[in-house]
Amino acid sequence: MKLVIKVETKNERELRTYLKNNFNFEDFRPAVIALITDKEGNIILQRRGPKARDDSNKLADIGGAIESSDKTFIDGLYREIHEEVGPNAKISVDNFVGGVLKRKYDRRTDKEVNWLFLLYKCTYEEGELLTNEPGKCLGYEFYKYENLPREEMLETTKYFWDYYYKRFNKCYSYVMGIGNNIDLLDKTKFNINDEDGDYEVTFNKEDALEFEKFIVDNLNITYWNEYIMDDKIVFNFKNNNNITKRYILSSQNNDEILRMCRSYAELDFSNVHQMYLDTPFYSDKIEGVIFYD
Repeated sequence: MKLVIKVETKNERELRTYLKNNFNFEDFRPAVIALITDKEGNIILQRRGPKARDDSNKLADIGGAIESSDKTFIDGLYREIHEEVGPNAKISVDNFVGGVLKRKYDRRTDKEVNWLFLLYKCTYEEGELLTNEPGKCLGYEFYKYENLPREEMLETTKYFWDYYYKRFNKCYSYVMGIGNNIDLLDKTKFNINDEDGDYEVTFNKEDALEFEKFIVDNLNITYWNEYIMDDKIVFNFKNNNNITKRYILSSQNNDEILRMCRSYAELDFSNVHQMYLDTPFYSDKIEGVIFYD
């Protein structure tokens, strides 16, 4: 199981074009998944019935395969929601979370399928949740994230919610060249781990501009900083004249950024992607980030 995309596309045609251009794979079947919470933050899961596609009696999210009649992925998601909970429940689609690739056995077709699960955060607003497909669903259960009965959940469902709560909308930065000025960061917003005078910093996306201002104001000359944020990496390089140059990694500036990293660190990095794979703090946080080497 792997998170492969963080960029939202409208429909299957756009998705296949995007994946072919950026990841060079086309062998998959798309499905939409609703990560639903109520207004109190409870996660809503369904208990699978004996006629479910697989994994009966397990807890899972609402969702299913995209059909040819779905003009957009959002259309398909609402169709799946209405099919499963009925027309009385009002459930809003808040935002796209990411796409997860998982190879699974489909007992209906007796084949292995590469499923690309497209995750959308949703909110249950009001109305009755019906067991509209009683053979496939035994009912709905509400849990706080910390109280999820993990032994009763699908592995994919656990992965989806762990990613949402621990990784989605998070930014990560390994900060060097700051010294004691790290104390100027608001510790109620920024989680800081001291690594022998360098710092691992985790924060919410909404605080990215505050973090960047801190970097520009406090970074020593001839140092650079980057932070990984959703589907991109933001760089700030401070030169000998105390001038900061900002980049968002792209195909147009990849080579220039690599040259600057080599120059500032006085190390011969093979490429930008490998530079982050070789950094323990970043290596497990770059799923879904596109590199241009």
